[in-house]
Amino acid sequence: LDDAREASTRMRILYLSFTGFALMFAAWTMFGVLGIPIQKELGISDIQLAWLSAIAILNGAIWRLPLGVLADRWGGRAVFIANLLFSALASFLVTRASSYEMLLLCSFLVSLCGTVSGISDFNLVCDAAPRPRAGCESQLRFDARAAETTARVAV
Repeated sequence: LDDAREASTRMRILYLSFTGFALMFAAWTMFGVLGIPIQKELGISDIQLAWLSAIAILNGAIWRLPLGVLADRWGGRAVFIANLLFSALASFLVTRASSYEMLLLCSFLVSLCGTVSGISDFNLVCDAAPRPRAGCESQLRFDARAAETTARVAV
């Protein structure tokens, strides 16, 4: 009975981790999807629009190492939940932006969505898995990252 309950908990963590990852990935790439409407509404140039997307994507890559260290130190669950809450706030602020400068700040904040989503949820899944299955569940996370990369190239 305990093994069944433990397996159920592991699967729930895996599903919630993947769902959170998908939501944060969507927030991370929102400027690529919403770029044209934002450009028309604020009257920004193509170069300014490119900067919005570049800040979100490239800054996300810069912060991966320091935030990965925090996930190792504080645990994947704490960092993952904090990142979900921060992502919701950053995404909300995008809806309130009324100037290009405010959008640049929001782009910086949104970049952290993509940064931690690939780190803290990975730690969360590996910590929840028993040692013999950690490789299998790590492979599932790797496959999700490969799908993310394929989707990014396709868009």
